[in-house]
Amino acid sequence: MAVRQPAPAPVSTTVAASPAAARDGAPAVPATAPGWRVHIGTLDLAGSHLRWRDTAVQPAVDWNFDAPQLRVTKLGWPLDAPAPFEADIAGPQGLQLRISGQADAQQAQATLAATHLDPRLAAAYAATALGGLAPPRGQLNAQATLDWRTKAARLNVDVRHAHWTGFAFGAAGGGLQAQDITLSGTQLHWAAQPRTLLLDVGRAQIDGFATGQNAALRAAQLSVSQAHVDLAAHTASVGEVQVMRPQASVARDPTGQWSFRHWLPQNLLRAPPGAGAPPSTTPPWRIQVRQAQVQGGRFYLADTRPKRPVVVAFTGVDLGLHDATWPQTRATGVTLSAHVS
Repeated sequence: MAVRQPAPAPVSTTVAASPAAARDGAPAVPATAPGWRVHIGTLDLAGSHLRWRDTAVQPAVDWNFDAPQLRVTKLGWPLDAPAPFEADIAGPQGLQLRISGQADAQQAQATLAATHLDPRLAAAYAATALGGLAPPRGQLNAQATLDWRTKAARLNVDVRHAHWTGFAFGAAGGGLQAQDITLSGTQLHWAAQPRTLLLDVGRAQIDGFATGQNAALRAAQLSVSQAHVDLAAHTASVGEVQVMRPQASVARDPTGQWSFRHWLPQNLLRAPPGAGAPPSTTPPWRIQVRQAQVQGGRFYLADTRPKRPVVVAFTGVDLGLHDATWPQTRATGVTLSAHVS
């Protein structure tokens, strides 16, 4: 460790005061002393503990972290050169982090490996982005790289691999559920100005997918590739969607209400504004899918709206969609084969 303060210049015993100082009788003002500079070759900390409390958010955050090992090399003050670091961190609810990288006052780059991460820990900070919905439940393991730029207020996260077990989003017994979710080649881009939140997914695979009360819609596997989602502009474009062995029971009651309206978590679909309410400034979602395939589907329809109720079963459903959009702005290519009974 080296601490240096530049030596002051030699001081003459005879000081010539400025004319103004001599005239006013005020002493001459000495020059500002150079700032301190500190250099540390290696800093090793063992058994460190950090408590993070934030009462400015709701619910208030109170996290405890333990760092059995923390090492920083080439550390200096001011932070004008990147300092390499590595750490093992244990967080709340069994969270384990291993992080390494380098950082200074202007930027930071890091490689992160996380296990036993419960996304509900971020409930207070994710409330705005989720529109008041609770974060998904489950356990997440991930390996990612992070790139932070202070001056531009920009963060890029490159998720090399992520595995989510026991995923659940929405009320218990309904909402979205999945046994396993695997992500690869996923990137998240965030910037403060202009407001930017982009998500690019190379490939996502969902095993044991279900949604709605009592898993009204379910599928053995759902995969998505080459997806680009602009969470700020509410747009999404998807290269390919594959759904394997989906099953669903669709019903319409005597009032004309379809059951599939309850397949999504409550509050996920925005309610229409009341009379006299100002129009929303948030743009509606626009979705494009280049190609979608459904294989081995089984669907059951019960319509009690007509005087004579209708019950139809569709089995062995194979469906293909090409250039589909929502809302629909152009013709969609459709191929369909099924057994109807």
